[in-house]
Amino acid sequence: MKKFGFLLFIIFLVFSSKLQAQINSVLSSGTWYKFAITETGIYELKGSDLENAGITLQGLDPQKIQLYGTSGGMLPQPNLADRPIDLEELAIKIIGGEDGDFSSTDKIVFWGEGSDKVYFDETDKVFSYENNLFSDTSYYFLNVNSEVGKRIEPNPPIAGNYPIVNTYLSYFIHELDNINILKSGRFWFGEKFDINLDQTFATDLTKWVPGSDLKLRSAVMASSFAQSSFSVSVNSLSAGTHQLSAIPDSRYTIKGTEDTKLFTVALPTSNTENIEINYTYSKQNGAGYLNYFLAQIEKNATLESGFLALTIPKQNDLVSTLNVSVSSASTELWDVNSFNEVKKINSAVSSNLLTANINTDTTAHLVVVDINANFLVPNFIAPVANQNLHNYLNTDLLIITSPIFIEQALELKNHKLSQGISTRIALTYQVYNEFSSGRKDITALRDFAKYLFDYAGLKHLLLFGKGTYDYKNLEQKNNSFVPIYESRNSLSPLYTYGSDDYLGFLEDDEGEWAENLQGDHTIDIGVGRLPVKSVDDAIAVVEKIKKYHSNSTIGNWRKKVYFVAENGDFNIHQRDAERLATLIDTIYSAFDPQKIYIDAYPIEALPGGTKAPLVNEAILKTFETGALIINYTGHGNEEQWAKSNVFNKEMIEGLDNDTFYPLIVTATCEFGRHDDANQISAGEELVVKPEAGAIGLITTSRPVFASSNYKLNLAFYSSVLATESGIYKTLGQIFGETKNNSLLGPNNRNFSLLADPSLRLAYPQKFIKLDSLNGNALSSKDSISALEHVVFTGSLRGSSGEVLSDYDGAIQINFYDKPTVKKTRGNFGAPFTYNDRDNKLFSGSSTVKNGQFTFQFVTPLDISYQVMEGKISMYSVATDSIDANGANVNIKIGGTNANPSIDTTPPVIDVFMEDTTFVNEDLVSANSLLIARFYDENGINLSKSQIGHNITYSLDGGDPVSLNDFFQYDLDSYQSGIVLFPLQNIVPGNHLLTLKAWDTFNNPTETDITFNVANEQEVFISEVSVFPNPSPNEAYFTFKHNLSGNDLNVTLKILNRSGQVVHTKEIEYSNASSTINDISWNGRNSSGQKLAEGLYIYSITVRSVSSGASNSFFGRLITIN
Repeated sequence: MKKFGFLLFIIFLVFSSKLQAQINSVLSSGTWYKFAITETGIYELKGSDLENAGITLQGLDPQKIQLYGTSGGMLPQPNLADRPIDLEELAIKIIGGEDGDFSSTDKIVFWGEGSDKVYFDETDKVFSYENNLFSDTSYYFLNVNSEVGKRIEPNPPIAGNYPIVNTYLSYFIHELDNINILKSGRFWFGEKFDINLDQTFATDLTKWVPGSDLKLRSAVMASSFAQSSFSVSVNSLSAGTHQLSAIPDSRYTIKGTEDTKLFTVALPTSNTENIEINYTYSKQNGAGYLNYFLAQIEKNATLESGFLALTIPKQNDLVSTLNVSVSSASTELWDVNSFNEVKKINSAVSSNLLTANINTDTTAHLVVVDINANFLVPNFIAPVANQNLHNYLNTDLLIITSPIFIEQALELKNHKLSQGISTRIALTYQVYNEFSSGRKDITALRDFAKYLFDYAGLKHLLLFGKGTYDYKNLEQKNNSFVPIYESRNSLSPLYTYGSDDYLGFLEDDEGEWAENLQGDHTIDIGVGRLPVKSVDDAIAVVEKIKKYHSNSTIGNWRKKVYFVAENGDFNIHQRDAERLATLIDTIYSAFDPQKIYIDAYPIEALPGGTKAPLVNEAILKTFETGALIINYTGHGNEEQWAKSNVFNKEMIEGLDNDTFYPLIVTATCEFGRHDDANQISAGEELVVKPEAGAIGLITTSRPVFASSNYKLNLAFYSSVLATESGIYKTLGQIFGETKNNSLLGPNNRNFSLLADPSLRLAYPQKFIKLDSLNGNALSSKDSISALEHVVFTGSLRGSSGEVLSDYDGAIQINFYDKPTVKKTRGNFGAPFTYNDRDNKLFSGSSTVKNGQFTFQFVTPLDISYQVMEGKISMYSVATDSIDANGANVNIKIGGTNANPSIDTTPPVIDVFMEDTTFVNEDLVSANSLLIARFYDENGINLSKSQIGHNITYSLDGGDPVSLNDFFQYDLDSYQSGIVLFPLQNIVPGNHLLTLKAWDTFNNPTETDITFNVANEQEVFISEVSVFPNPSPNEAYFTFKHNLSGNDLNVTLKILNRSGQVVHTKEIEYSNASSTINDISWNGRNSSGQKLAEGLYIYSITVRSVSSGASNSFFGRLITIN
């Protein structure tokens, strides 16, 4: 037992020392300079080069020169694969400096590896090649005067005589990245064979061993609707043929067929020519593309100048004697098998022949170096400021961004810190510096996230900047700021994708991410992206995030979830939306599902396609009045929803929902694509639109399937409205759970979170519970019948279910009858039957005191008499702007009260126009406000179940218009209430308005008023805004009009919920500008007294002094104290 305990102690010490070693990056101290190279080879930095970089040579100790970097190639995707956790020091050679000084002619010599990676297969004795997707440049970091640096040390000499090796393998690679066929995925293709079908490519390969073979690894692609082929030749010698099958002629099928082959060509004995590779394409209804080729020959080992890199394949003998022809006695042989542990091999030069014994039990990678020669010179980039991302401990939210957006990222960080969220910022180049030696690589971002996940408790990662498939800016759009993971599949529209999920695969056995069901890794942190592409975009999204949870956004929109669903496809989209809405209405009933089913509206068939203008009106109204979530299911693209041109970019441009920012969820194709270098999608526009649009999207970036859409949607709604210990989850947590619970191979990865992952939606913060009905504790057996007078009590609750005894405020209550069965129109197919909980029986409000409330009403006679569950939906705001929501869906409603009271008295109605000072025959504006006050002992009938019993108005004998949805009882009353309804574009002349209503006992009443609208010059008022709204103090009004240059009289009136004018302000304008923006209201009445917080109506009337023409605009304003 003691031995076991001691062993655990040793393991702990080892682990602790390892962790300790990772806390600081080497870049955290010292003086650093960054240099760049673009190819593999021997490099030198002379003292003069250092001086040009701003390094003072005086006092520079040659022993304390250190060089750091990493090997060529991309970082490995699997988390378990070996990789550096920081910059690694390289062994270098200092030439000169023996006097203790580093002069301008002294130099640093080192082996540098370019960004690409070449591998050698010992079995087949052929090279393979990995093109670096992210960068054509490698970087090295020079540190001076800190510590004694690592130097190239000699390998132990090998004595004896061994078989001679005097040849090596040399290669030439050709690859151009000219075109990404789908503008998706990581792979690009080079030369196109369409018009020019015969193309020849020169190489620098020559002087091969006579009679040896050339090996050619060749990769091509054809995008052809018929079978086609490439014929390949080497210096007119046939190498072979690529046969490429045809692709289908269909939108979503694969767009190209690839083929990679290894050809072997016997070379002639004459070796003075350079190798040339020829491709001839047999075109058949399409085009061909060269991907790359790698040509390999065997050459005699001869150093002609500078350095010579040698690849010596594994030999039969464990040790061989290498002979290299050289021209200088100052030539050395280096072992470069390990890029950062270069060793000098013991060698001798005699009669222009370098001889050395080398190990050949495995492939040897060597370089012959003439120490006195001139070598390649790195490009100086810049001094490097000290940085230490490795010390980002205790990080909840990590923001990775471009230097362009640093100011906005800092503002967002400060906002998050004020919310108690531990937040750090890392610039992309800083991550690359520490985790990929300065080289752009998305895996460096993943490795950094994993480091913080393992050691710092990272929970959320925000990518603050757009990322595109064009990693290297080949298309020169300059709009990729934070890279996105692109799939290997670059030719199939259904299986290619760009995804940030990769950055959340942080378990040790994850990362490789095969693009099939076996690659279904789980996301371990919340990963989101804000696809900003300019400073203006960045400012806009940060301001929206800061405003989102402010008191100015309080309102019952926070409990509304809208489902927009397309028709067609055998009603699958509407059926999926209906299932999700039912889930919310039953399991998460505190939230109210609302439905905009496209087939429930008229669809216009036009020559250019179909349109659904009323659907678009309903969607715009949803943005104006607010919604926590808007969910769309159906067809779509980067420009719009649905085939009927629903919610397109033009509509998004016109959005003006500055107070309410919904989360948009789209189960449709490509609407939220955000990695296209050439196009900004509608989804992106919603995120970055200033002072409007959405707070974020869970959206699709590629084509998707309806079946997987529903699976993901179901997982989303099983998480987004659920709480853990009474607390709602962050968007990052929700998105991770959504993805992890709907895994389905590549198709699942087409959904992205375009939002701050640490953000919680604007959920109501507390909970409402009904406690009793008619003095008895609620039970599942409770029921309510028609004409029954009922009294409810309830309470405000905290996250643990405790009563909030310090909660004072008001509560809104809406009591709904059982769902109404409806049927869509069947515009272009079978109609769809669905349920809609739209029959409101009571809509009132009550005072909350010490966390307790009471409300009562008389159930209307007009109910659906089948006994089924109704719904009581509640929303409350406290005096300190804390809000809450709740519902009860267990109380049954149906049948008739056995002993109802007797009521034969109809309601009393008072009707006004514009305000309560109105009298018949008054002159009103063409845009006016209808105000109706109601009183009845048993309340007003709001049920829609019986035709003809609605609250309605009719103008000049026209069709009645229902006002039920605009009725609201007065606070703490079920007997008196009000309707406020805007009447727009009334034609000039005399008018008769008739208003009709019924009480809960079906006693009707009818009232008429008459008014006049002047026949004058038209006045237009537009773009009206109030800021802030809700307003804690001063509210500022801005609007435009069409009387620029006229003398105007502008009147602002504030009306309370009873329609009474509580404040009036008149302002005269001489030679008025087209925009008026200097009107304000301080929340006080005309006597200067502070008004109670709540909802007010404002009217702005613009009148021309010269013509008398006028018009009014009515809006709503909420005040908070």
